[in-house]
Amino acid sequence: MTIDFLHFTPWPAFAGGVLIGLAAAILILVNGRIVGISGILGGLLRPNKGDITWRLAFIAGIIMAAVIYSMFYALPETQVDASWVMLIVAGLLVGIGTRYASGCTSGHGVCGISRRSPRSIATTMIFMAAGFIISGMANPAKVLNFLDLAGNWDPSLAFVMAVAILIGFFAFFMLRIVKLRCLARN
Repeated sequence: MTIDFLHFTPWPAFAGGVLIGLAAAILILVNGRIVGISGILGGLLRPNKGDITWRLAFIAGIIMAAVIYSMFYALPETQVDASWVMLIVAGLLVGIGTRYASGCTSGHGVCGISRRSPRSIATTMIFMAAGFIISGMANPAKVLNFLDLAGNWDPSLAFVMAVAILIGFFAFFMLRIVKLRCLARN
């Protein structure tokens, strides 16, 4: 295996990982919540009092990130070769799957691996394998180069996840220290 340095994009991958990791770290340190998009979105379906604002702000932040990105860079061309019915069925299946798995890749992948949860590590491996097999991602060439372990491997996608996990690991480490100090005061 050789690394495909021609297509490897370390700085955008690093920036993406930092932003994902910081979002997870800020949410756990400030709000005591795990970043799990399915849980955040699902919590809006049966909201608790005082629990709506931060969820809406988080979802709005995800949407605004794409809008801001599109102001500086061209969004990748996408073509969906499925009907609205198929898309709705697929969305429902993903929702059911995240309920059975007790979370999605953001919750298990970034926060669970950062907490060194064996269940989250196994779940993330299954999610990622199924995702690579079933779906095309934003840039199919990136995915193909990422999966080309025998040829010119592009580690950009792994880099995004690794950076986010490292920042999450630091946040959970800090959370343990804060909890220990709070317990010591009482």
